[in-house]
Amino acid sequence: MPSSVQKARLVDQCLVFQHLSCEYRGVYIDDGSADLNANATYSSKLVYEWQVRAGGAHEKALVPVLCSNAAKQGVPFPSGWQTALKCQQLTSVAQSAAEEARGEIGRDVDCTALGVIRTQGAPSASSGDVLPGTVLSLETGDVRIPYILCALVSGNKWLCHRGSFEDENLDASNPFSEKDLVH
Repeated sequence: MPSSVQKARLVDQCLVFQHLSCEYRGVYIDDGSADLNANATYSSKLVYEWQVRAGGAHEKALVPVLCSNAAKQGVPFPSGWQTALKCQQLTSVAQSAAEEARGEIGRDVDCTALGVIRTQGAPSASSGDVLPGTVLSLETGDVRIPYILCALVSGNKWLCHRGSFEDENLDASNPFSEKDLVH
């Protein structure tokens, strides 16, 4: 089960879900599975299964974690889930943004959430469509990194974004920080 601290953090961020659970699935096996009957040691890699039901979606994710880390810090929330759960509240986020803008500029402002990008629907450079939202893999050294084309500057120059990260994880509170835009 999620720790009370993890639940409190999610509740503090106004994330709404009908069900949230984290269950032990066993000791990690080299083929990627888990053995529930294996004896775990402090240095074992363990597997936990997170489940969430929110906004009509039911998601599951297996999370491997070292026993020593789980004992000290708990089982981490699956990568990307906090951002996805926050998207369940887009209408209230839009209303809050409009209220904040009204306070700053002293005029009537309305903000409406029109939807979210569906990854399967986003154009790719290989389809020949080069539009805002196109995902383009750019070579950095010997690694290819996907970037989202955000805005055409001029000619074939674009503002693009690869996401904002804290350590190696996508920043759940600000996944597309302005400071990480590149051209």
